[in-house]
Amino acid sequence: MNRVVGILLLIMGLSIIGEPAFSYELHQYERYRRERTDDEALVINRAPTVQGLTGGLMFTNSAYTKRAGHVALGVAVIGENSDIPDYSIVQAIGTFTMGITNSIELGGRAKVITANLGSAATQEQGLGDTEIALKWRIRSQSSGKTIPAIALGIGWMFPTGDGAKGFDEVQKNGLKFMVMASSEARVLDDSFVGVYFEGQAVLIDQITRSNIASQEMYGVVNAGLLFPISEDNEVQFMLEYNQVFSKNFITLGEGNYTAIGPALRYVNRYFNFAFGGQFVNKETAGYDDTMRYFLAMSLNF
Repeated sequence: MNRVVGILLLIMGLSIIGEPAFSYELHQYERYRRERTDDEALVINRAPTVQGLTGGLMFTNSAYTKRAGHVALGVAVIGENSDIPDYSIVQAIGTFTMGITNSIELGGRAKVITANLGSAATQEQGLGDTEIALKWRIRSQSSGKTIPAIALGIGWMFPTGDGAKGFDEVQKNGLKFMVMASSEARVLDDSFVGVYFEGQAVLIDQITRSNIASQEMYGVVNAGLLFPISEDNEVQFMLEYNQVFSKNFITLGEGNYTAIGPALRYVNRYFNFAFGGQFVNKETAGYDDTMRYFLAMSLNF
């Protein structure tokens, strides 16, 4: 009997001594897990951009990635009207985003384009180019700190666009090299502010215009802010800046430009809906400034 009591007392003593160590290890593991997966509890849901990678904003990819095995499917419509030259373009975009690991994701997009040159009689419709991209988050944003997460990305552009209608940007293939930095800082106890930046170098292997084949290389800068405007953080305001520079060829009415615009987003854990507009300052001779409108939605699985 005394031996049994002694064994029980020994077990109780070891459990009391070991409990703090076990609790500490559990706390460290939970902290590590949150940092590596970039917990979305406060942000609710990082919706994909129209580029097919985790946002961010409407156009600006973030440095965050989807968790392993999670998938997002999205659709978006972007419309633009121009007076000089006289044309309108509507792009219907479908995207997918999939977490490969907790720090690597795969994304892609395909699009259908409708365009007309001044009248319904000139309306054309066809496929645009297809893109596949891979993002690797090389640095996570530590919990409670504002030092940004950082990610690198590479994208491939495939010539699926209808060249006879001018809906293609690439003749063979294209590459995108991306650098992304993002920080989502807690404000008070239950809100946050998101800051996002993305830089791209785009290389088109071969583009043909006026029967002259040549390479094209240009830069893209996307950046912006996100503010929740409801107590539950589900209604969010976005302000975004976009720039394309050093682009020599006009594709789908786009050459060099700068754009800025607001947007609103409703988001919950599984669904996202956003709409907004952009003021587009065209920097190409012969092109007037335009307005661009967009809406997007996505589902998480």
